[in-house]
Amino acid sequence: AAGVQTAANRQPTTASNARMFRDVVKPVLADKCVSCHGSNKRKGELRLDTFAAIEKGGESGPAVVAGQPQNSEMIRRIFLPMSHDEHMAPEGKTQLTAAERALLRWWVTIEMPNDKPVTQYQAQAPAQVRKYLAKQFDQPGGAQQIAEPKLTDAEIEKIHDQGLVLAREL
Repeated sequence: AAGVQTAANRQPTTASNARMFRDVVKPVLADKCVSCHGSNKRKGELRLDTFAAIEKGGESGPAVVAGQPQNSEMIRRIFLPMSHDEHMAPEGKTQLTAAERALLRWWVTIEMPNDKPVTQYQAQAPAQVRKYLAKQFDQPGGAQQIAEPKLTDAEIEKIHDQGLVLAREL
């Protein structure tokens, strides 16, 4: 049908057209969580393969509470020590990286935007998340890199007046 966007006719994802859930959060969950929490297998009756399923939660209740990572079971479990029985992903499964865990916590903190553009939130993201986003969208073929937030001269002067030194995080 005319006007229907499919994987075949969709423009390549760049920082300028990326959507929060579809292009940032969902790929992480698909890579690390959906083998146990998807349409084919639903451990704890929890699915993490669609936005609606994440909002619904599982047998332990909501997996995430928008704006409240401290009250979100998924966030609690991914930050537990590896040795803890409730740590996710379980032993023997591919673990989330520190940047992926930070990304998921940030997404919940900013109230889990679904179809909102990444560019709407990137400047306020923690440095680790900005770096992760930049890496995801710094692809060959002209994709734009996520911009670093800019400091005004007054903000820089205030930082220096406090005896602090600015350094770019690599």
